[in-house]
Amino acid sequence: MLAAQAITEMWAEVGIKGRVNVTEQWTGASPELMARSWSNPMYFADPFGSFGVMWAPNGPSEGSGRFNTDAEYAAIWERFRFSEDVEARKAAYVELMDRIKQDPPVLPLYRPFESWGMHKGIDWAPQPGHIPYVLDFRAGAIALADS
Repeated sequence: MLAAQAITEMWAEVGIKGRVNVTEQWTGASPELMARSWSNPMYFADPFGSFGVMWAPNGPSEGSGRFNTDAEYAAIWERFRFSEDVEARKAAYVELMDRIKQDPPVLPLYRPFESWGMHKGIDWAPQPGHIPYVLDFRAGAIALADS
């Protein structure tokens, strides 16, 4: 409710009028609306983390009618998901993102404030551009802090 109120107020600042309509029953699961709060748990520093779950050919988003793929998308997907060549995977990911930009399956309304804490004896921080729950604890990304 607080997020909806804040979004409505921000939209009002740019001239878009709206109102929060509270209903007794959740209706966001319909393919027409599909509005919900959503955590995007990409637990490892690889774009396949959440992307692979939600936007795969025949994945849950396509299966529920929120996203459509075709044979070309599926071919790019195969290169992105299964190539052993890191550069080929990156290039395929860029192709997928370019296609998704043309017809976005989601519209993020806001990004919540993210915070994290670390014991003073550990030297670690999220990678630039990443959110704290991308837990990149690979070799070289985390160390014991100097005392």
